[in-house]
Parts: sequence; C-alpha cells; structure tokens
Amino acid sequence: MRPLLHELASHDDNQAVRRLAIFCLNHGSPQRETILILSTIADDDEQDRELRGAARKVGEELRKKAAVRR
Repeated sequence: MRPLLHELASHDDNQAVRRLAIFCLNHGSPQRETILILSTIADDDEQDRELRGAARKVGEELRKKAAVRR
C-alpha cells in the first residue's frame, strides 16, 4: 500500500489526490523513504502551495514519530 501512496503523492495529476495520499502517509510508520519523498515535495517551488504545506506538515509529524521511537 505504501508504494502506491508514494506514487500518488509524487506523480498524480490531481492535486487533491496527491494531498489525500500525503495525509494517508501520516498514519503509517515513519519510514525514511516516506520522509524523504515528503521533504522533496515540500521543498519543490514548482508544486502547489497547499501540496507543499501538506507535505511539510506530515513530514514533520513523521520525523517526530521517528524521534520518539529511538
């Protein structure tokens, strides 16, 4: 399921689908690959502002989860 969410979050043409996939990733484990994908989206100035904000927010939440696990 996670690879599909990564694909949708990164490449789907519909911005709403991409945001939904990003928010779904927040409910999973804080895997390094997921955090990197979200960071890439959040830092990409060519992406929609709302999409970047969602990716930034979820990425930060996953980083916090990862820190607690350590």
